[in-house]
Amino acid sequence: MPRSENFGYMVESFNQLVPVLEKNNARLVVEGYPGPGALVCTPEGYRHFLRNVHPKRWVLTMTPRT
Repeated sequence: MPRSENFGYMVESFNQLVPVLEKNNARLVVEGYPGPGALVCTPEGYRHFLRNVHPKRWVLTMTPRT
């Protein structure tokens, strides 16, 4: 599957979670693991993710490589 198509499915799925998160005053943590198929693991990936999802319900972590 092309990366852009996979990213679109991820955005669609995460945005469907927003009403449930809001109803329960909850947040979802996204950690950028740079493994195979990772879509949100670089600063650019995070920016693209946040432009396409409801940003108030997501908590993002980024651990710098040492």
